[in-house]
Parts: sequence; structure tokens; C-alpha cells
Amino acid sequence: NDPGFEIRNVESSLRVGEQGNLEGTIVNTRDTAVSNAVVNFPDPGPTVTPVEESVAVGGLGPGEATNFSFDVEVTSSADAGPRQFDLDVSYRDQDNAARASGAIPTQVGIGPQTPEFDVEPVDGSLSAGSGGTFEVTVTNTRDFTVSDVSAKIYTDSPLSTSDDEAFVDELDPGESRTIVFQLSADGGATEKTYPVQMDFQYDDEEGDTTISDTYQIPVDVASGSGGGLPIVPIVLVVVLLGAGVGGALYYRRQE
Repeated sequence: NDPGFEIRNVESSLRVGEQGNLEGTIVNTRDTAVSNAVVNFPDPGPTVTPVEESVAVGGLGPGEATNFSFDVEVTSSADAGPRQFDLDVSYRDQDNAARASGAIPTQVGIGPQTPEFDVEPVDGSLSAGSGGTFEVTVTNTRDFTVSDVSAKIYTDSPLSTSDDEAFVDELDPGESRTIVFQLSADGGATEKTYPVQMDFQYDDEEGDTTISDTYQIPVDVASGSGGGLPIVPIVLVVVLLGAGVGGALYYRRQE
């Protein structure tokens, strides 16, 4: 059946694990006017939840259009990719009788989850048999302030750390802070790149404590032989690991 309305110009900022917007234009394709029109977004399931399920758009004449917008929460267990939601319109006709359009299928894209933080090494170069500070600049990429941010690094041989935790009291959206750890390389370390893993425990805007995804930071170790050769300049790239490593480090935090 013809629902008597069309949804056009759909735009979505929805991402896994985040709150975003679903926006579009509702068009009255009937040949009569309607009043008290409301665009409805029935709850589509456990992984996607509209903050409000109805948006009032008022009267619409024949062929008339108006914009609507929903705030939508997407859980971290949702899958990224195209989704179809069945919106509908409730309204009153020319006789002031309550009517409903029926489902209007609407295609929406859900983007992949973005990291909570941008992590950029400042100084992480080492030579075998030596140690020093390991500095990392952390930026809050969320659109809300995070607090009580506890950063922790995890190393495997031949790297080790005598100071594996750092704390930031608060980070506003887009704010950066440099944190410092102590990192060492064994004297027998081979000259190559080694990984350092890092995660964050923090409180979100609701005061809920969250363990972040896991970040892997490559560190180049230069040879320590020959009476102190100059440390080789390195390029450090931050890579977000999959959820499996994140889960493993979550348990390591509980120990």
C-alpha cells in the first residue's frame, strides 16, 4: 500500500558504540493536506535505540516537505554497515480523523566504531641495554569529557617497564595531554621493531567506568653495541587492535 509519504535526503552520523543523528526529509505525496503529522521511529531492536521515538513536524500540504532528525544510540555490539529501518507517519486527515501511514522503509548506514583516543608517541626510541622515558600524547576524540583516565602499558621481552601506569584527571573533547612511562630494552635485544600495548580505563559522561579498545605502539630498538652508537630515528605508527586483544587486556587489568 502507498503510505502517502516519502522519506528523502537521508543522512546518518551513526557509528557503532556511539550516539549520532538520523536526519531526513518527509514529503507528503498525498493530494490532500494533513495536520499534526508526527514521524515515528519504532524501536528497531537491542543494538539501535532512538533517544526519542517520535518527532512532530506539524501540517503538510500536498507535495509539501519538511525536515526531521532523531538522536540515536548504537551499542558497541552492533554491526557496521547498511541497515533498513521502518519509519512511519501518524497524522490527522481533512476530517480530523487519526491516521497512520504504515511502514516507510528507510536505508541508513552505520559506520564502524572510532577509537576513544588518538595516541601519538612523542619519544619512544631505545637502544639495547638502556632505558628511559616513553612519552605519549593522548587526545580525547569523543564529543564529551572523560575523567579519571588511567592509562596502562603492557610489554613483553625484551622490553620491560618499571612504571606502567599514568593518570589524567580529565580530558575535554579534543583536548590532548602528554603522559610519561619508563621503558627499557634488554642488553641482548635484537635491533628491530617491538610492540608496546596500551589501554585506558576512564569514566564517561554518565559516570560509567569503561575499558577502552587496545592500542599497539611499535617501538624501534637500536643496537647497543659499539660504545653507544646514536639511536636510529624511528617512525612510530599507532594501530588499533581488534576486540580480542582488548578483551585479554581487560582481564589483565583485573588482576
